[in-house]
Amino acid sequence: IEEKKQAAADVLYQYSQFVMACMGNQVPPCDLRLHLMKEISGLPTSLRKESSQRAGESSSSYLPELLK
Repeated sequence: IEEKKQAAADVLYQYSQFVMACMGNQVPPCDLRLHLMKEISGLPTSLRKESSQRAGESSSSYLPELLK
């Protein structure tokens, strides 16, 4: 049970870092909500607007780029 609690805490921390980075890059809150709903349901998602960037990435793969 403790491992599950720690894993949940780690995910929450990672996602909070992702959200803060998105806010710093002026991503609208409605896009964050849609992204989170897609993440939870397992659908491909992307918060990127430029078509030249990769689409369908999860927050875990997008996070390091935002935090640079």
